[in-house]
Formats: sequence, structure tokens, C-alpha cells
Amino acid sequence: AHLEARKSPILLEHWEDMQIKKALYTKEGKIVIRYILTGENPLLVCRLKEGAKVKNTTLAAEEKKNKLFFRPEIKEDQIEITFQ
Repeated sequence: AHLEARKSPILLEHWEDMQIKKALYTKEGKIVIRYILTGENPLLVCRLKEGAKVKNTTLAAEEKKNKLFFRPEIKEDQIEITFQ
């Protein structure tokens, strides 16, 4: 997992009220994060590595200071992030 994370354009930096089941960096260059919510106020913060530019996310995210802030509402789902 550590070697795979080095190639990924983001790092999972912080999460609250949720459990990360799996995080993948696909051969197509897409990030897939599978999760389950465990509390009332879930938050996932991902740090963008230098030069990473987000093209699309399947869950709306606030982007500021090279970080993505997700607030998922679906109990068990996944977030997909594609890059330019």
C-alpha cells in the first residue's frame, strides 16, 4: 500500500465519523475511495500532491489550499476522483 500511495496524486490526510474500507489508485489514473459512515458529521480531507489537478469527483468537494474536503451523506458508498 505504501508503494502505491507514492504514485497517487493525493494523500488521505484526515477523516472523521467514517471508516475507509479501501483506497485504490487505478491504472487509469483514477482514485477510488470506499467508505462506511460511522457517525453524524463525516469528513474526509485529501491533500493534493504538487502538480495534481482534479478533473472530476463523484461527490462534491470543496477545494482549498491544495486540499479536498468531502462531506459524504450516503451510509456506504465510494468516491471517485479523476485528474487532468
